[in-house]
Amino acid sequence: MYFNPGTPWTGKTVAVLGSGPTMSRKIADSVKHLPRIVLNTTYQLATDADYVYAADPLWWDSEFGRNAFLLCKGWKVSMQSRSRMYPNVPKDVHVMRWGGTIGFDERPGYLRTGGFSGYQALHLAASMGATRILLYGFDCHGGHWHGKHPNPLGNPMQGTYERWIRNFEILAPLLAERGIEVINCTPNSKLECFRPAMELAA
Repeated sequence: MYFNPGTPWTGKTVAVLGSGPTMSRKIADSVKHLPRIVLNTTYQLATDADYVYAADPLWWDSEFGRNAFLLCKGWKVSMQSRSRMYPNVPKDVHVMRWGGTIGFDERPGYLRTGGFSGYQALHLAASMGATRILLYGFDCHGGHWHGKHPNPLGNPMQGTYERWIRNFEILAPLLAERGIEVINCTPNSKLECFRPAMELAA
């Protein structure tokens, strides 16, 4: 059965914690008063997050039995593959439907992929009703805070980041049209289509 999270965050501010090199436990703790979605291995910095999101079934296989992961009490979420097949993930992982590659899917329980988990997590927060979304660890350069994923997991290259940024540039105005404010709180981020946090302090 596929997962529809509903809209429990209607009108709320939500933090999405990525895996870029600027991500840290200090940052994760600074927003623990907010609903939080953590991406992939960033759960290690916030085991009390509301959601752990990862698209890659291989990642779930590699992490699910770790002691740190067993501390996670939030929802574990992934998504259907592009072939519409149900992914081979542990039974405790809830799976959302594939809605396409870029853009925004209005249908409950559907996500667009954008090519990576960060796009999908932002889409998830918006789909759940958030009207203000704070991005942390969305550097879009420089690898991960935790170093490279081991084989057979993939790691981004320069061309990968450029593709992600182009996809976000398509998503940004679609979210703005829906009254959703996205603020990129990541210092020195290459992702410039969302309002930078420094503008808020100006």
